[in-house]
Amino acid sequence: MHFQGKLCKRRSPIYVLEKEYFSNCCPAVEQNKGYTVTWHREQEGQSIAIQEDRRINMNGTYLQFWPVVLNDTGNYTCCLSRLENQIEEQWHIEQLKADDTGNYTCVKSLFHEGRRYNITHVVALIVKGDKEIIGPALIGSDHIISKTEIGKEVLLNCTAFLGYSSNSDQFSFFWIHNDDLIDSCEDAEEKNSLCQMKENIYYGNGGKYVSKQLWIKSVEEVDMNSSYICILSFNGRKPVRQIHTLQKDISNPDLSVHVFTTGIIMAILFSFVAVFMVILSVVFRIDLVLLYRDITGKDETLGDGKLYDAFVSYLKDSGPIYGEERKFALEILPQTLEDHFGYRLCIFERDISPGGGKLVEWD
Repeated sequence: MHFQGKLCKRRSPIYVLEKEYFSNCCPAVEQNKGYTVTWHREQEGQSIAIQEDRRINMNGTYLQFWPVVLNDTGNYTCCLSRLENQIEEQWHIEQLKADDTGNYTCVKSLFHEGRRYNITHVVALIVKGDKEIIGPALIGSDHIISKTEIGKEVLLNCTAFLGYSSNSDQFSFFWIHNDDLIDSCEDAEEKNSLCQMKENIYYGNGGKYVSKQLWIKSVEEVDMNSSYICILSFNGRKPVRQIHTLQKDISNPDLSVHVFTTGIIMAILFSFVAVFMVILSVVFRIDLVLLYRDITGKDETLGDGKLYDAFVSYLKDSGPIYGEERKFALEILPQTLEDHFGYRLCIFERDISPGGGKLVEWD
């Protein structure tokens, strides 16, 4: 950034860090000397007047950024003006009523080279009733609860209305915790997780406001359910306070590393168990069926109207009369399936008489 002022030398570039608070004073100008200071920024070869908003504030001879961003890079100029024999015109309403709502026009005449020129200014006045804030007060409820999580950054904002009078500079605005004043961020050590930022003064709807933020860089367990108090003291009056409390946000809690790791291990373990059970059921399918029959004492083949469960066929002519196939078909199979498991086998040589063939059903 380059800054320069009327009637003063051009200043060298100023380098600042983005997202930090920055303030610059108009050079060679003292406050309360009757000067009116306006700031301009050079854009595309033209000098554009800077308009105040919540981030950029013009406080006397100071141009303040809350905070400064990369787009603020450029050339800035402060301009001074002073009207000779300047008179401030004021109109006072002793008792404000709802009927006083309306637009009020102020016309001032100036003479220049024998001609009269008028300056017109319109002020809109809205009277909302007895509950409307007309004096110094904190905006919002007396107790504000903020939801957050451990390790998160939090900015607690406290805003005060100072009034409509121009004589509203005598105030004290600060944060305390455990009855101790919290250090400002400019003076706090880097390791401190708690500090209060510089106050921001701005104007709106004819009134003057000031806001101050409390910066908690990283929320810890001890910060939960702890009270942070914003205090406004104005012109020796009784201070007003606003309490801010942090609470855990349980609406969408983050999973801890321990819980996440345990969940992954259990999911993998259950997957292996399921695959293992499928393999066992395929390999030992028959044994499982027989075990089920033995435990329950049920046999689904009983009462189905069939004489046999299986037909045994073997090539008895292809080997000796007492070959291994004949022994397996006539001895081993019946002993195992019929005697032990209760199956009914149809063996041609044993159960069908020569010349007495008949149609047999089996499972």
